Amino acid sequence: MNSTAISVKNLCLSINGQSILENINLNVKSNELISVIGPNGSGKTTLLRAILGFIKIDSGSIEILGEQNIKGRLHVGYIPQFIKRDSDFPLTVRDIMLSGKYSGYFRKYSKEDIHSADKYIEEFSLSRLKNKRIHELSGGEMQRVLIARALVRNPKILLMDEPTSSVDKKSQDEFFMLLSRLRERMAIILVTHDLGAVSTYIERIICLNHKINYDGPTAEGLTKLDETYKGSINIINHSHHGDK
Repeated sequence: MNSTAISVKNLCLSINGQSILENINLNVKSNELISVIGPNGSGKTTLLRAILGFIKIDSGSIEILGEQNIKGRLHVGYIPQFIKRDSDFPLTVRDIMLSGKYSGYFRKYSKEDIHSADKYIEEFSLSRLKNKRIHELSGGEMQRVLIARALVRNPKILLMDEPTSSVDKKSQDEFFMLLSRLRERMAIILVTHDLGAVSTYIERIICLNHKINYDGPTAEGLTKLDETYKGSINIINHSHHGDK
């Protein structure tokens, strides 16, 4: 595996004439777990979508595992901030899992696809839920489904946008312990507002507010948040829940 999972160089991006990302330079190594933090509207979600090639950039370059990002994104699992859970749309947990293998219209799922989906249903303790419709799930259950779905394609990189925003404290702690295990086989970029969890579980942070104000060790970065957040920050300590 390429030792550099993601390389972003001199990235600039604007939407409707408004600058969103300014001269972003970022390198993420394989098996590295980092967090991107910053206030609402600072460009965090836009950065993830740019890496995936979902948004056209103005200038600069993005590579994934040494390839141009449009090609390299095949190696990326992505968990977006929001997913619609419509009670009128009868998707089950197993449907969602299989959709992680989706690669084009009119393509039937193979036996291998079904086996892979069932494997992760079992690994994430979702067997009793597999026939439930997604609107019936709790926040923590839905979180497990989305993570498992992202892993069905065996990605080498995982991008996650506010994955703990709708789960309880216990589920959040279990989630960060899971990330500690997942980083053994992939690089992970996590966007989150949970600075307490970041201070406990994450070794490197990116402080983003349209530009990168800080990139480095978490402990030092959390003492330099004024420039990024432009205001007071409260950090809830999670340190009594396990190790990093």
